[in-house]
Amino acid sequence: MAERHEREVARVPVILQLQERASGRLNALLNRNGVHVRRYMKSLGVYSLDLPANVVEELASFEEVLNVSLDQETIPFGHVSKTTGTDLVREQKTTSLLGLVTSTTTLDGTGIGIAVLDSGIDTTHRSFLDKSNGLRVTVSRDFTGEGRTDDPYGHGTHVASTAAGNGRVSNGEYVGIAPNADIINLRVLNSQGAGSTSSLLAALDWILQNRALYRIR
Repeated sequence: MAERHEREVARVPVILQLQERASGRLNALLNRNGVHVRRYMKSLGVYSLDLPANVVEELASFEEVLNVSLDQETIPFGHVSKTTGTDLVREQKTTSLLGLVTSTTTLDGTGIGIAVLDSGIDTTHRSFLDKSNGLRVTVSRDFTGEGRTDDPYGHGTHVASTAAGNGRVSNGEYVGIAPNADIINLRVLNSQGAGSTSSLLAALDWILQNRALYRIR
């Protein structure tokens, strides 16, 4: 009996969305069950509530109620190298017929060129250094007409770090997909983050002509 009573009075956090003003009957239901309004978002017509779980079904039956849903916990899925499966395949092991590991290969982008067509790259950022502190941004070209290849807009540096950041700023906690790959900085977006189709095509044309030289995949 005690266990049954505990289930009946268990409270749950919910999001309540109304499509019109709450009726007297709805307010009475909420008051009768000691519903606690945690937050009201006026522009959305949405309430954040705590209420007994056994009231949810009745609450949802009111005509003015558009939606009732659980106020669920939101959490990140994890860093990009984890969510893409990169961490799982980073080390490739070769085994013998007896199942013994004979060699291990680390896949980190070594020998591969990644072309980043964006707003430029901040080449002073230490995320782009190799294991010997050499710069991995091997070439930079501007296709915007501004005559610069740095990143005043900021987006290209972020993208390049996601693809090939070495993780030094996080002590190795967060690394790019290919943290030792060479980076080819092709700036097609200007200082306001805008570009043109012709600039993008020119950068793609450059890649087609230079992909073998810079090992661009």
